Amino acid sequence: MSNLIVRILFAAVAIPITLFAVCKGGPVFRIFASLLLLGGGIELYRITREKGFPVFLPITLLGILLFCFRSTYALEKTEEPLLFPMLFVLLGGLITLEVFRADVEKGVLRAGLTLLSIFYLGFLGSYLIALADSGTLISLGLSSAFHSKF
Repeated sequence: MSNLIVRILFAAVAIPITLFAVCKGGPVFRIFASLLLLGGGIELYRITREKGFPVFLPITLLGILLFCFRSTYALEKTEEPLLFPMLFVLLGGLITLEVFRADVEKGVLRAGLTLLSIFYLGFLGSYLIALADSGTLISLGLSSAFHSKF
């Protein structure tokens, strides 16, 4: 099957699903956005693997989920001050273990790519989830920045 046909078939399936998730909003949109970001993490892994320096896939996916959970957690407007610092320490520890398991030079490069992928996809992408509910911007402390500009 040609590449163009695969893309057309994918679009024929993906566009209605995307429209449904956006129109439905709430938890449906948050789950859809999280799955989309996880798919981006897997795709980034495939790209970096072809270049010879693959990101640490389980850690990348865990980091992306962490940021998605953070945005969803902010929607609940509950306060747990130690949860996210503890999860970031765990994430840093896992990356450190992977660096020591691999060749040091390649391990450091892979760790850097892993952190970049977590923050590029997870941190920036998690704001898709935050935008699913306008109250989230208030929970994340971003409402004043938006109100002053618009």
